[in-house]
Amino acid sequence: MILAGGRACLPVFRCSIFERHYPRTRRRDNLCQLILGKIEKTVNVRLRSGCLVVLIAARAGDLKKVKSLVNDGVDPDVTSVNSYTALAYAAAGGHLEMMQFLIEKGADVNKPSRFKKTPLCVVVGTPHLDAAKLLVSKGAKVTLMNNNFGLTHEAVFWRQPKMLDFVLNELKVDPNLKAPNGSTGLHWAIWRQIPGEDLHNQVYLELIKVCLENGGNPMLRFTQGDQELNALESAAEKGLEKSLAMLKKHMAEKEN
Repeated sequence: MILAGGRACLPVFRCSIFERHYPRTRRRDNLCQLILGKIEKTVNVRLRSGCLVVLIAARAGDLKKVKSLVNDGVDPDVTSVNSYTALAYAAAGGHLEMMQFLIEKGADVNKPSRFKKTPLCVVVGTPHLDAAKLLVSKGAKVTLMNNNFGLTHEAVFWRQPKMLDFVLNELKVDPNLKAPNGSTGLHWAIWRQIPGEDLHNQVYLELIKVCLENGGNPMLRFTQGDQELNALESAAEKGLEKSLAMLKKHMAEKEN
């Protein structure tokens, strides 16, 4: 078999001995189909195995394995059920050389996969700013994910203040981008906190600061159960004194 363009090319089945012992009959044609079917099944199994391995290798940062598999014909954009692309895994790990290789081999920087996440959506949940910048330089676009969650929500969910700042300042994403219930990244930074857990909450205070400095509106309301709350009311209800103080200070400075 020959791998060309990421697809298996089955050999033309010719065998004089086979033809001599099995003259052209329905039986022979059926036997040919059976043999070719088995060959094709074996090829497909091997290709699927290679596809899975390239995703695992990309996630592990194994550039040598990724190069070997892609050069042997595995599609650089392959995905499996509930997986991201190899490029997304490479970006999430900050593997810049691997990213360059996959892009050179035709990987789509805007291909959505699990949860409708493109590689840029995935990397926004990590601290790897260089990987995000590389994707953008190669044409990565700002897109929404499942449930219309945006990059601001993703950066907050995964506790990445520096990436959030990049998203707001460099990518010019709306700081008040809303999820279906009206919640913004600022709301999420409050919602994700645990009352009394100062160490856990510290990064969310940083995220709140980034949101506010870039135009996040504390007065916007979102639906929480049967309530509609703004950021200040949400912080007060949860007993988040530091967050509430930060929000009140911001509002006072804005009025002055």
